[in-house]
Amino acid sequence: MAKFTKLLIAFLFIWLLASMDIPSFGQLNAQTNSFTAGACIGASSGSLSRLYYPLVEDFNGDNYDDIIVIDEGSVVWIYKNDGMGGFDAGTQIFTGGVYGSMSAGDLDGDGDLDFVHRNGKAYLNDGTGVFTQYGSGPIFTGTGNVVSTAIADFNGDGKQDIFFLNSSSNAGDDNQVWVNTGTMGNPSFALQNGWDNQAIGPRGTVSVGDIDGDNDIDIINGNSSWNGGVYKNDGNGNFSQSQTISVYSGTAILKDWDGDNDLDFFACDRYNNSGVRLGKNDGTGTFETPPSILIFPLLAFGSEIADLNNDGTPDVLDFGRTGKPSASRIRQRVRPYCPI
Repeated sequence: MAKFTKLLIAFLFIWLLASMDIPSFGQLNAQTNSFTAGACIGASSGSLSRLYYPLVEDFNGDNYDDIIVIDEGSVVWIYKNDGMGGFDAGTQIFTGGVYGSMSAGDLDGDGDLDFVHRNGKAYLNDGTGVFTQYGSGPIFTGTGNVVSTAIADFNGDGKQDIFFLNSSSNAGDDNQVWVNTGTMGNPSFALQNGWDNQAIGPRGTVSVGDIDGDNDIDIINGNSSWNGGVYKNDGNGNFSQSQTISVYSGTAILKDWDGDNDLDFFACDRYNNSGVRLGKNDGTGTFETPPSILIFPLLAFGSEIADLNNDGTPDVLDFGRTGKPSASRIRQRVRPYCPI
């Protein structure tokens, strides 16, 4: 009788699992064209018909996300959200922009988001989404050119600092960390430290976060020409290289993929079918290299990680080679069901 009862319980348990349609370990669910078309910004012709490097944040404090972009004529625009799924006609912020990613953060401590551009300059928000250039010229003072930027509190004083990633790998063409020495409403920046990219290719994006659990912000930069670099913070905004990551990684992203409370490394690149790869963090800020987990082998021009379906696990949004919606993929990472 006891044996029959155990068999019955086992049968019911297996039937329950099957009826719940629970995915197996590591299963990836792919979705294509799962978004509906929304409002358009820009124009159907001219330089405004091609907009690049969007920075999406609430810039005017109305709890709706606005968009800052650069057009094909090198003009930087802000499009403000009307709260009903649309955007206004756009306002020029400045001309003579440089193609590349931008970073948002509250540089002057007044409760709204400012931004830093690839031209090495910062732009301060008056709270309504109207921006004024900080200072008379670039903050970045190095030789070479800025390829990517980041805003974070690198020295732990509660103020937002700036990191500039240099596009050059020549000796003396330094990346630069500028710490904020100003007061609320009156930011000021001082060069903290810098290092060049002779051993690391810098042609990619930068991602920041606490990779080693010591409560300061570290830096990782991607590289579309192979090696990316990992730089650990000493807590005062001084950085030293801790690792080289051997993978094509034009887009570098830090996210906790496996729910173990440390940041993992995503490498996304279009070269040689590199696609999107995952290098797990061992908990000390050291990443598996080369990343062995292939999320998907597409010609990826860019990626983003976010919980798109609100299930508590990160999803991957990949931007395909053609730029068409049909070329994009969403991959959902589903946590395994592990009965005890």
